[in-house]
This record gives sequence, structure tokens and C-alpha cells, in this order.
Amino acid sequence: MGRVDVVATMVNGTLELHALKRLLPTLREDPKARRMFLDEAAVATALDHPNVVRALEVGEDDEGPLLLMELVQGVSLGTLLARSAGDLMPVEVALEIVRQATAGLAAAHRQGLVHRDVSPANLLLGFDGVVRIADFGIAKGPESSTHTTTNVLKGKLGYLAPEQLRFEPADPRTDLYSLGVCLYEALVGQRMHLGDSAAIARAIADEPPPDVGEHRRDVPPALAALLFDLLAKERDARPTDADALKARLDELPPSTSADLATHLGEVLAEEVERQGRWREDAARIVAAAPERPQSNPMRWAPLLLAFALVGVGLALALGPAAEAPPAADPIIAPPLAQPTPAADPPMAVPEPAETEPEAESEPGPVRRRARRRPRRSERMQPATMAAAEMDVDTWSWDE
Repeated sequence: MGRVDVVATMVNGTLELHALKRLLPTLREDPKARRMFLDEAAVATALDHPNVVRALEVGEDDEGPLLLMELVQGVSLGTLLARSAGDLMPVEVALEIVRQATAGLAAAHRQGLVHRDVSPANLLLGFDGVVRIADFGIAKGPESSTHTTTNVLKGKLGYLAPEQLRFEPADPRTDLYSLGVCLYEALVGQRMHLGDSAAIARAIADEPPPDVGEHRRDVPPALAALLFDLLAKERDARPTDADALKARLDELPPSTSADLATHLGEVLAEEVERQGRWREDAARIVAAAPERPQSNPMRWAPLLLAFALVGVGLALALGPAAEAPPAADPIIAPPLAQPTPAADPPMAVPEPAETEPEAESEPGPVRRRARRRPRRSERMQPATMAAAEMDVDTWSWDE
């Protein structure tokens, strides 16, 4: 549904890199797609929290609606797990990731928003040590202008809560179930649910939650008990919302403090170095490019390279440029325990439709932050780029 490009802009003489999201060209005139895009923009601009990817500007030009967002230099949790080469993540690091993700979800839950698509692909681990939640594209809130189509699943199958498979309305406890799956996978290093789509759906609906203690002995009993609560089949057994989960996490026995940035630097040293060159290379391109007037200040020059990522949200550097794009549902790609089947057989419930257009309703206005500040388009001078010869792994993806 959407395409995201890295763009470079000059703001008051300073080079800045951002992520620019647009609708696919084939959907620009689709009223349902535009409505969903604007709903995502409304959610993104309403949330202003360090653990949520920031939206900087919403607008429209002759290429359709656009959303300018913070560029996160780092990797997704799914990518980290895929590149860990079978080494288990320290418990303290896994807890730090979940604590920060919980803080971001708490900000959303306080505003009546439910993410509905919490997964390793949407937990971005910045090389600065900050975890950011991305992709509120199917989030639901009290002011959403769309409503869920009957019997249509939205989200990634392996991270759906049991009530979602029963087509019941999602609430904050639904997000916590999905976050529990992410925590389990971070601790165990493999997918919690394996097999084809039908087997995964049956496991989510009927099988008891797995015991993380069967895979590693260094998980504190209190953490194992919390995981059982997060993965409970009935939502009433889970914490009521992310604030309640934060309180539970704070009650865990103190342990060695975790430095996420240090851990990422040790596991992904080459990736950290590679992304560290982006700004330097972008500055070289800007300096070499001739200045040309732009008729529309909302147009930014994307630095395009031939590396497409499919369905992974705003995670950067999900693999070297030579790697092929992952298959569908690339949450931990490739799965660590077994190969991904070429095609899943039909499942007992409809397949998840992450970008299924929802029922028609009148679009609502895009909400901006209450604190008025100068629009970025008022402060920006667009930079003209020449992408040839560029050694920056600029990326784009289609939802």
C-alpha cells in the first residue's frame, strides 16, 4: 500500500536525512487507500514519544499524500534475531527492548489507540540504544475514520492474539499478547509458532502458552510467570494495558543493566559502520549536485538505490544490498528453526490481510500536534540529489 524512501533535506544549512512515505502510484486515487493513509498519518502525528517513530510533516503534492518521518538508523528486532547466528540474546537486553516498547505502547494506549500489529518487524532498535515502535498503519482509535471489515484479519499471523482469530475487537491487551510473543522469541531465538498457517492458527487458539524455562535456565521465574500472563488465551488474564505491564516489569528482580547500543554494536558491527557512512555520503552528493529551484517546497529528492524491502515497516538495513528481499511475513527471516514453506495451504480462518481496505466512511481530518511550530515545509530548502555513484544504502519498500 505504501512506499518509503530515504530523503535528504537542507534545514537552515544543515543536512538531515528522513523517511518519506507515499501511497503506491496505483492507489493514489483510491479513496479507501487514501483514507487509511490519512488515518495512519493522524495517529503518527498525534503520538509524540521517544519510543514511537516520529512523524514530522503531513502533506500532499502532485504525487499524492505524503508523510515525512524520523529516519531510524538501526535494525528491527526480527533482523537482529535473524543475524544472531543462533546465539541467545542476554535476558537483560531482551527486557530492555520490551521495557522501551512498553513505554511506547503506553503512550498509544493512553490516547485510546491499539496498534494491532506489534511484531519484531515493527520494533526498531536504533544504534543509539532507543527502541521505537513503527507502523501504526492498522492501528484503531476512537477517531479512526475507517472501521474493521467483518471477518477480515489484520496483522501478521504469528503475532495475532486469540481474540483476533475469533474476530473480536482488539483492545490494549491484544497488543500485550503480541508483545509477549516478541519477548518470547527474543529470549528463545526462534519463532514461537512454527508450521503452516493452519497449524499456527490452531496453536494460537488452542495450545497452552509455551514455557520459556524449557529453553533456557537463566530466565528469572518472575519473568517466566509474566510471560505466561502475557500469552494467556483469555485477555482478562493479561495486564490491562501497557502501563500495567510497565508496573509488572518494574517489579522484576534487579539484574545487570543492559546497554542495547553496545549489544547491537557487538552483534552488528559491520552494519553500524555501514550506516554510519550514510550522512557523509549524502553530504558529498548534495555538495556535488547543482542547485535547481523547486516549484513545490513539499517535494524532496529521494536518494534511490536498487534495494527493495517487502512488508517490514521502517526498519533500516535489514540486510546487505546484495541479499534478496525476504519472503512474505519476514518477521525473522529466514526462520531459525525451519525453512519457510514456499506456499501455505489454506487455513481454517481467512489469511491476514495487512493492507485490506476497510469499509467506506467519510475521512476524518488529519490531527497535528497541539503545540504549533513552524511547518517543516516552511523551514526546508529542498536539496537536489544525483543518486548515481552513491554509496548510501537508501531503501524503499512496498507494503
